[in-house]
Amino acid sequence: MNWIQNIFSDKKKAIILLVVAACTGLAATSGSLYFKHAKNLDIYASVIKEVNTYYVDEISPTKLVKKSIDGMCKSLDPYTVLLAENDITDYRLNNSDKHGSIGVSLCKWNDSMALEMVNFNSPAYKSGLRNGDIIISIGGENVAGKSVAEVTKSLVGSPGTAAEIKVLQASTNLIVAKNIIREDEETKWVPYYGLVDDETGYIKFTSFMEHGSKEINDALDSLKLHSKKGLKNVVLDLRGNGGGLLMEAINIVNLFVAKNTLIVDTKGRLAEAQHTYNTLNDVKDAQIHVAVLTNHNSASASEIVSGSLQDLDRGIIIGQKTYGKGLVQVTKPISYGNQFKVTISKYYIPSGRCIQALDYSHRNEDGSVVKYADSLKKTFTTKNGRKVFDGGGVEPDIKTDEKEISLVAKALKQQNLFFGFAVKYFKQHSSITNAKDFSITENDFNDFVQYLSNKHYSYTTATEKKLDALKKSLEKENYQSITSTEITDLEKKLKQSQAADLQKHKTELTEELNKMIVGFYYQQKGQTENSFKTDIELQQAISVLHDEAKYKQILAIK
Repeated sequence: MNWIQNIFSDKKKAIILLVVAACTGLAATSGSLYFKHAKNLDIYASVIKEVNTYYVDEISPTKLVKKSIDGMCKSLDPYTVLLAENDITDYRLNNSDKHGSIGVSLCKWNDSMALEMVNFNSPAYKSGLRNGDIIISIGGENVAGKSVAEVTKSLVGSPGTAAEIKVLQASTNLIVAKNIIREDEETKWVPYYGLVDDETGYIKFTSFMEHGSKEINDALDSLKLHSKKGLKNVVLDLRGNGGGLLMEAINIVNLFVAKNTLIVDTKGRLAEAQHTYNTLNDVKDAQIHVAVLTNHNSASASEIVSGSLQDLDRGIIIGQKTYGKGLVQVTKPISYGNQFKVTISKYYIPSGRCIQALDYSHRNEDGSVVKYADSLKKTFTTKNGRKVFDGGGVEPDIKTDEKEISLVAKALKQQNLFFGFAVKYFKQHSSITNAKDFSITENDFNDFVQYLSNKHYSYTTATEKKLDALKKSLEKENYQSITSTEITDLEKKLKQSQAADLQKHKTELTEELNKMIVGFYYQQKGQTENSFKTDIELQQAISVLHDEAKYKQILAIK
């Protein structure tokens, strides 16, 4: 933000520059609109001048102007932001190709720094490090008392340099020293793909970044090569995918639809915001059956893929309604090395609908954003005549309920107690069955309950919160006798109920334990495969993809 500091080095120059900048930017604007902009900017400059001159305490002009710009942007939408010069520099440094990695993720466990996941075939994995190992020191410096972020930063360096690490191995209880050469770790936007049966492939896609569509294309080629009966179906998992590059979305849809097919129109106030995007390449596979998995966190480019495949009746959408982000941003260079990301248009998928869910142009009196009212939503039709609607994300063809996490499971995750038991299990078992089929036994679960008996974890249920409020109300109104008797009995019963929650949520806790334990033997790939049998959306997809009649009925294929 040096530009603001430079401007405020001279108060008079500050006002002149602000007004000149306004007039320059508004030169093409005519009449009353120009006057309104010039007038309000003059008022703004005058206020800044008076505050800078007379305010009782010393102020930072840099922070003051930055906050006013942020406030202005916030009143528009969450995506219109000033990217200050320092922020851009930090971003470039953090994303430069000079950063090497050993391929691990960390967690705090028993006041120690543990390896939560050692990526398969990473430098750390090749050196013999495994999940559950405890880091003692890095480069001779003890890591005790440091945060996960601090230790992670210590492991990062230029590719080719060595990370000197001393660890306590989970499998042997021996302290060993490792000299691990960092590698330039390439981020994969398809972290997993594989066959869920002889003719159905599954592809997990996490972000629409450069080369993402190529990764999906390569995954399809591999799945076709290894499918025993020929690849007839594919499941594209976009759950939790927040979007990214528009062209990557178009290229992914292009894998399943013909060349020159309309995918997206963008519309805004200016000519530069008006664009029509068609597929550019020959279709890769026009016949394969497609299912797309979505949830509330599938946004932007994910909605272009799922929405356009739905509009073109080319794939079945399964899961929960998507996020509803139909806004398009561009980044514009502005003065003093800064950049400004601004929303310039909305996008419209093949049926003509826009899936934007929140109406930022019409807010409530308190400033909160309103959703587009159902009464204002318009009906559109897909290629085969199915009804679809605008103004609220992409509605799945097959809806499923979002999987809820129980309070006890959340508490156990926060304390890394699933991880702790997995370390214990790993020390006691040299191997397990294949990742897809593995599940702990009844005795294993009982051991888990016993393991938790001397561990500290807590959570407050909604009932307990209401009881606490009632208790305070009774005390305030001098009903101490009730507080000390009936309320106390209720509190005891609720504590007993918490203990019973382990059995009540046994299925959910077992799934979490299975996933955590499998990670110790088969890393992330194994965890993904282990989740297949309990993945409701995936099971729905497999079912409908194998039912030709139902698949055609949903897509109105005659």
